[in-house]
Amino acid sequence: MSRRGGARPGAAPPLLAALLHAWRGSLPSEEWRGLDAAALAHAASEQLRFGARRRPGQTLLRLLPPAPTASALSDAGGAVIELISEDMPFLVDTLQMGIAQAGLSVRLIIHPILQVRRDAAGRLQGLRAPASAAAAPGDAPSAGAASPPGAARAAPASAEMRESGQQLLIDAPGEADEAREL
Repeated sequence: MSRRGGARPGAAPPLLAALLHAWRGSLPSEEWRGLDAAALAHAASEQLRFGARRRPGQTLLRLLPPAPTASALSDAGGAVIELISEDMPFLVDTLQMGIAQAGLSVRLIIHPILQVRRDAAGRLQGLRAPASAAAAPGDAPSAGAASPPGAARAAPASAEMRESGQQLLIDAPGEADEAREL
């Protein structure tokens, strides 16, 4: 990820602004200030597209190879692991162990816990960052809560659930075998 300037969402669509707000809360201030706002917005937008539809119990996982030019999270020669699933204990630790066993290291972890609303088909209807890690479904919305335009007209939403939406910047796999192990 580019390291320059502070990252602040400008006139972003509501879901993007809410996700960036949650990402901001998951990183130390000094690390956040060193990240490029445009790269963050691009990576968050891509994560929203990737996680636009997820059924209960489904885990979305992908490995994004290093970009040939500086863009999003993979500008420094690193690959990005993106994971979206229900929040569960030891998720980050388990991912880090698997990465270490493949002989790679993690450079950056963006790991917000999100309260999300999805309709019966699993389409994302809204998201927010809980007020704290201990926030329970049904808590009052915090700053950064958002729903897409037209969400009120969409299919009835299911109850809010806690999801983990992770971005891990890792050393670029040196060989194809290492990437397959992940």
